[in-house]
Amino acid sequence: MDAPNDEAFASSEPFCIDTMEAHEWLQWVLIPRLSSLIDSGMALPTAFAIAPYYEEAFKDDETRDYVDLLNHLRELDALFKQ
Repeated sequence: MDAPNDEAFASSEPFCIDTMEAHEWLQWVLIPRLSSLIDSGMALPTAFAIAPYYEEAFKDDETRDYVDLLNHLRELDALFKQ
């Protein structure tokens, strides 16, 4: 999958909701940002909760293909609350 265009990344909306699909934001924004923080030894976010956004984003998806992803995102949220 190709990265979204530069304008999509310039969004001022949370999760770039107006310019990216939920899976795009995860792949092209969140994961790279977290990787960068880890690589540079910087503190990770606290009081972080991403799973609720994805629960809402996938609420009408009847395939249930996203269940594993939601479980991993919930685990990630739990780590950030420690």
